[in-house]
Amino acid sequence: MPKTKEQFAEMREQTKKRLMEVGLELFAEQGFYSTSISKIAKEAGMAKGAMYHYFESKDELLKSIIEMGMAEMGEMMAVLEMPMPAKEKLEKVIRMTVKMVEEQPRLWKLLSSLMLQTHQSPLVTALVKPMEQKGTELFVIMLSELGIENPKEEAYVLAGAIDGILFHYIMAWERGNPYPMESVLNQLISRY
Repeated sequence: MPKTKEQFAEMREQTKKRLMEVGLELFAEQGFYSTSISKIAKEAGMAKGAMYHYFESKDELLKSIIEMGMAEMGEMMAVLEMPMPAKEKLEKVIRMTVKMVEEQPRLWKLLSSLMLQTHQSPLVTALVKPMEQKGTELFVIMLSELGIENPKEEAYVLAGAIDGILFHYIMAWERGNPYPMESVLNQLISRY
């Protein structure tokens, strides 16, 4: 029985989503540069050539995966517009960041590894650098509103603390170990 345009579009979207899920898993576990298009296609249950009907290249697949994750960053930026005290904004942004990582640990693992490899690809640099800059700008604004001395430098300290917490969380997650996230977050937030 022939498919309708809507059914075909839905099937295409589901296949694209599946390729992104497989790509994310393999990129996070094996590394972006070590993962081939052939491996992704095989894991997704399709021929290598068929994958090019959905993504022109491995770089395009990576871009789609990162853009999917970046959509949540937009929600954090919206927090700046909310009418609430800076301390509440800061806590909300920290908790939203952690929640995003808890819900998508592979994405965080991938982003972390890419941040350390920006020299290898202009695409990775173009995707990761704005994300880092936006995060720092967000913290500078909130820390300035809190009256913190040297808010730019403190923003780097705060970002480093969050990165460290999330790195430890990911290591524990990979080993199947519990991580005391709530108490660690409460300690960090209490400093501001």
